[in-house]
Amino acid sequence: MNAFIFSVILSHISAPYGKSPENELIPLLKEDSLDCDNYLMLAIYIFETIVPNHTSGYEITGFYGGAVGNHAQVFYKKGEVKVLCDPSYGFVANIRLSVLLRGIKLPEDQLFVFSSPQSPIKSSIHNAIEAVKNGQYNPLDLLFYFENVHTFATYSNNFSSFEEMINSFKTPGGRKMYNELMNNNKKQNP
Repeated sequence: MNAFIFSVILSHISAPYGKSPENELIPLLKEDSLDCDNYLMLAIYIFETIVPNHTSGYEITGFYGGAVGNHAQVFYKKGEVKVLCDPSYGFVANIRLSVLLRGIKLPEDQLFVFSSPQSPIKSSIHNAIEAVKNGQYNPLDLLFYFENVHTFATYSNNFSSFEEMINSFKTPGGRKMYNELMNNNKKQNP
């Protein structure tokens, strides 16, 4: 687990928060900015480079709405150990996805924060950390779930539009995001 947390920290400090279309290791390392899905892919790629024959797994999750807004995070799992890692917001929490989604509060000593208090996205960081600590995640905000970084990284290649990809997420968060996209399109193109 230490190697994965090290990879999460390296990913976090690799670039400031921003937009990036990249989804492979070398292009991600060269980017001037990364967003939440880029950070988690980079953390996993770094870990898989450091520990190529690992037996751990991942739960790559995206949320839409609720306490964390539109955000992606990764849960590292090895045996009975499962921890939430947020390389974009800079924290690790000793909590499983199933516990997080039940709204159970997390004791402060089960959270390791390494983000800068001067971060330009400090309000988003604060909201996510508070949501973890106070059990504010809602299962109805789940947007996507993947167990393989390569499937996650190439998933969008299967669709001709962003709307089509979002429509493929048959989750409560996916339905919510798709409906909002369609309503916004109707308003812009009556």
